[in-house]
Amino acid sequence: MTNPDDRRITLAAVAGAHGVRGEVRLKLFGEGPDSLKRFATFDAAGRTLTLAALRDDGKGGAIARFAEIADRTAAEALRGTVLSVPRAALPPLATVWGRAAALCVVFLLLPVLVLLP
Repeated sequence: MTNPDDRRITLAAVAGAHGVRGEVRLKLFGEGPDSLKRFATFDAAGRTLTLAALRDDGKGGAIARFAEIADRTAAEALRGTVLSVPRAALPPLATVWGRAAALCVVFLLLPVLVLLP
């Protein structure tokens, strides 16, 4: 059995080339472009891509430039490639679910607290 921390988590996919300087359009599977900025590198179909620049595209996706991609031809070759990171690079699930559970308790108890004299 594999270690759960060895699994890869997909954060985005390359939707296509953007411009002629090797930038790519990304379809995001997370919380927006800022969620990708914490990672310096991504696994892209067995190769490592180093994030050089990232910006919001204003349409729910992002525009990215990778150090290894120099021109539009190389960017077009990435179409459909998923970008992933090791599960160990993300925050522990207990932290994420702990905050969500605390918010649920607050919202469930709020009407009760308001109705009490």
